[in-house]
Amino acid sequence: NDSSASDTLHQLYLNAFEGTPDSLRMALLSPETVDGVRSKWYGAGGSSTMGRSKLPTIGIIPQPDYLWAAMPDGGWSKLDIDTAVAQINVILRLITSLDAKFQAGEL
Repeated sequence: NDSSASDTLHQLYLNAFEGTPDSLRMALLSPETVDGVRSKWYGAGGSSTMGRSKLPTIGIIPQPDYLWAAMPDGGWSKLDIDTAVAQINVILRLITSLDAKFQAGEL
């Protein structure tokens, strides 16, 4: 959305990818239209409501498409531990940077 704080949150999210493998992808495959524009930050689900608001928000929590499919082994055969750890570390770096900005009075 167009709240100024969202710009900061989006940049912190992108910064959290620093040092990750080039193959790591955490992006929307089906973006929501927000104010007539396909958003790169908001997709289906609860985040799309936030995207249409003025509340500062990031709106991306990636999840593999296979989690939505019924598979005999529950999808475990598709789990890539290294990728999952890298994705979790991105979210942890984001949370750490958000906390630092908040503690500094910048959020």
